[in-house]
Amino acid sequence: MKILVIGNGTHVFIRELYVRIKKKIEIERLDIYSYPPLKNNTGLYDNIYQSYDDNNILSKIKALRILYNNHFTIKNLDSTPNDYDIIHIHYVSNVWGNSADKIKLKGKKIISSIWGSDFYRSSENDNRIKYKLYNKSHIITTSTDETRTNFIKKFPTINTRKVVVCDFGSATLEKLKKIHDAYSKYDSKRIMGFDPAKITISIGYNLNPAQNHIKIIDNIVNNARLKKFKDLIQFVFPITYPVIKNYKKTLKEYLSRSNVNYILIENFLTSKNMAHICNASDFLIQLQTTDQLSDSMLEYLYAKNVLITGEWLPYECLMNMGVYYHTVNSINDVGNKLFSCLENIDSEKMKCCKNSEIVYDIADWGKNIENWIAIYKSLNNNE
Repeated sequence: MKILVIGNGTHVFIRELYVRIKKKIEIERLDIYSYPPLKNNTGLYDNIYQSYDDNNILSKIKALRILYNNHFTIKNLDSTPNDYDIIHIHYVSNVWGNSADKIKLKGKKIISSIWGSDFYRSSENDNRIKYKLYNKSHIITTSTDETRTNFIKKFPTINTRKVVVCDFGSATLEKLKKIHDAYSKYDSKRIMGFDPAKITISIGYNLNPAQNHIKIIDNIVNNARLKKFKDLIQFVFPITYPVIKNYKKTLKEYLSRSNVNYILIENFLTSKNMAHICNASDFLIQLQTTDQLSDSMLEYLYAKNVLITGEWLPYECLMNMGVYYHTVNSINDVGNKLFSCLENIDSEKMKCCKNSEIVYDIADWGKNIENWIAIYKSLNNNE
């Protein structure tokens, strides 16, 4: 089997998926067309094709960067062979919609995997462009039943039989299980430099402005009932990625004026330290604008965090599986919800104990990889 992967070759989900696929399937050639460019192979891929030259001066000029990168990403597809059995696109952006005809010429079968924001943050014009690729795809994957349902409603002419639910696993969760079994929350707080005596509340899990950090803290700070807990809690902001300098500066300036106890996690984290942060945290407030089903959120749930998330996010599958968590109708309700949880914190922690086993079953690579293998084998056998 000859496979071309199209996507971000630096992303851990893509790397972990193909490390496992190579152990399960006989692959003649595994190539990647990486967007952004992938500098280090580590022996996973037979050939790496770069989508654009990120050292080119045009790639460094903000006003021209997107135009340059997208133009050469489409153009440089010509450098890849035309003999693939399966082409797998991870994260369906407009550039791949505009490249649909080229991609079809490169191989026999196409898999398009929706990651979340590539669907939920798409405009009507974006959807018209992406439809070109969806229409030519033999399989379209989503991570949740809700996203599959929403996709079918949005694209009613797409054959529903080719839209399937197939999620990634979490390598971090495997590390977290070991940390969780060996260290208490008190231990992990001490290891990460948090105050072990304080209730630790994580706000989001990256620097994306869609995590709504400022709106969340603003509502909490202005909630009069929460003032009694002010000296008992510390807020943690894991903002190691993506690189958004202006937003990071704005967030830092806001927090410095907010009069709350906070910790910024800015530097690269090993999987071990990521696991300790989840284990050290008591609450996760996750109110981003859109999402599919984040592995980062699942990791916090596994570590028995009390989750407060948005009712607008497609997490019905968690509720159906019995996961215990809280929702709010809007960010304006987060302060009151947090107060209620803090008032009953011992009871809340007890109710979250059951989440570990449920979440591990959802995000276990051992189970999820078999679903991906089944897709690859069915497409390869169905010439």
